[in-house]
Amino acid sequence: MRRICLVAVAIAASFLTVAIAVAPAGAKTKKSKTKVTVVKAACKVSEAIAAPAGSDQVVPPVSQGEAYGPFSCGALGGGLQSASMTLQNSGDITGTFWDYLKTGAVHGTYDLTPGSSLPTNPQNFAAGTYTGTIVVTGGTGTLKGITGTGTSACSTQDSVHYSCTEKLKLKPLLSTTSTK
Repeated sequence: MRRICLVAVAIAASFLTVAIAVAPAGAKTKKSKTKVTVVKAACKVSEAIAAPAGSDQVVPPVSQGEAYGPFSCGALGGGLQSASMTLQNSGDITGTFWDYLKTGAVHGTYDLTPGSSLPTNPQNFAAGTYTGTIVVTGGTGTLKGITGTGTSACSTQDSVHYSCTEKLKLKPLLSTTSTK
């Protein structure tokens, strides 16, 4: 769900470059424009809701809690995601996330809306699909200052274990400078 941030961080770290133009003394300098590079990333996240304090099990339906699990973002690598979740009266699942990578962490928010074909069978009440949005609000370490947005598509068979794919558009920490 919130794995998007991890992908953004890894992508940003691997694709950021800065070009510096040096003008000889006395020469006219050209006007420079800073261009923000947008990095696209596709990620996969698998997470499970943790048992609440004082309990050794998670009993669906879960209305709030913490979820943890691995994520991967192709060439960017992978790490661990930690996310909070709250089930809203509308059926949406909202929360915050932190994606932890080798060189830093990425954090943000998410909002997932249930699909229109949720099962009505009482034996499968917890299975379903969700789609939603992700907002990357910042990072730490080498990912400090990263931002971005994205979409997420998730599924669950028991409202405890979730599998999600995310598509992110990230604005890296550094930008390229060109002269004209």
